Amino acid sequence: MNTKLFSGYFCFIVNVVKKMMGDFHNSFDFGRFKSVHQFRGGVRRQFKMNDDWGLKYGVPYWIRVIEEDVCLDVYIYLREGGKLIFSGQDALIEGRRDLPYFYRVKWVKDLPCSFVTFNDPSLYKSTEFGAGYLCTKGAWDILKRAVQKIVFDCKLSESDLIFYGASAGGYWALTMATYFPGAVFVVDIPQVNLETYFSDDKKKHFVSTYESPAKLPCVFDYWEIGKYPKNIYYLQNRRDYFHIRTQYSFFLKGIGELAERGVYSGGDLKVIFYDTPEGTRGHTPLPQDMTISLLRDISSQRAV
Repeated sequence: MNTKLFSGYFCFIVNVVKKMMGDFHNSFDFGRFKSVHQFRGGVRRQFKMNDDWGLKYGVPYWIRVIEEDVCLDVYIYLREGGKLIFSGQDALIEGRRDLPYFYRVKWVKDLPCSFVTFNDPSLYKSTEFGAGYLCTKGAWDILKRAVQKIVFDCKLSESDLIFYGASAGGYWALTMATYFPGAVFVVDIPQVNLETYFSDDKKKHFVSTYESPAKLPCVFDYWEIGKYPKNIYYLQNRRDYFHIRTQYSFFLKGIGELAERGVYSGGDLKVIFYDTPEGTRGHTPLPQDMTISLLRDISSQRAV
């Protein structure tokens, strides 16, 4: 047998299989996590969590980490000095179902600090609900470790961090509070209790779709005793009656219980109500320009 010919044929077969299945280096273009996004103008790389990601200032990065069947996509843009904003992912809407979808990356040019956002790994299982709330096995944990890695590699302290999120993104931001209690958390019309957010039928379908725990976690389930966030801005649209009744009231009750136990100071929570124009739906976040202005003020420590 011609050894060189066999070796060449074997390598060809291996490469074909890799392209069909999606190997470590080609998961962007092949396999179950294939994406239509080309990410022009930025750097697209796949790493293991413990690798040196080699991040540089002033460069947009799309970093991918795959562990077993969990795929995490992270957008990173770093500026030297200043704060870092971690932005949670809103629920996907029609026209935004091609994964990964990085919300608010266009804000980077208007913000004076570093910016990181991500795609919920749960959405690779299904985009039916628009948001998976990181409920599939391993999704929340891989994102938590990625956040911790970025903070460590950038040599940042908790006081340098701002966690922002609207709706489903606000839910995620608050779940991170116990790991970075010294950070600032800015949440806008967030879900905080998925048990009261979903109807019984929708909840059953959600649990079945994402193979999540039968009892869906509220944000307080993620908080550990003695590790409570010290600085929360809770933004609430006055027209969002459903969220005021099922989410905002639940959050205030939970904070009140912590305050009664003497482990949380009410002064750490800043509630900001706002109105959106007549005719807009209630579950609408603060307008972009006002949100950016608030984040700019917080990042420069001018907000009150």
